[in-house]
Amino acid sequence: MTMEENEKRFLDSVRQELDKSLQQLGPDTRMRINQARRRAFEKQPTPLWQTGLVSSAAFAAACVALIVFTLAQPPASDQELIVQDLELFSSLDSLELYEDLEFYEWLEAYEQAG
Repeated sequence: MTMEENEKRFLDSVRQELDKSLQQLGPDTRMRINQARRRAFEKQPTPLWQTGLVSSAAFAAACVALIVFTLAQPPASDQELIVQDLELFSSLDSLELYEDLEFYEWLEAYEQAG
């Protein structure tokens, strides 16, 4: 016997047992169960945009696009890096760093000692 046949036999036996138990219930209870069944079948499926599936898919697509864009950029050449370093060293902010260089050296030595 295949798995599908076993499943079908199981479902048939469950259905028969449920039908037997339904016959043992009173008419009011059976009526309420039937009404609940009808309401369940009449219920409209929720649109995708209400489930959040669309917004989740859009977020995932944006993440993939960001990763692809980041990985697709060529690495910077040595000349570009040298130019960036020169710009960094020639800025006014870095002059303040050099003026306080002794303090930073002292701070580093103090932290390593402590």
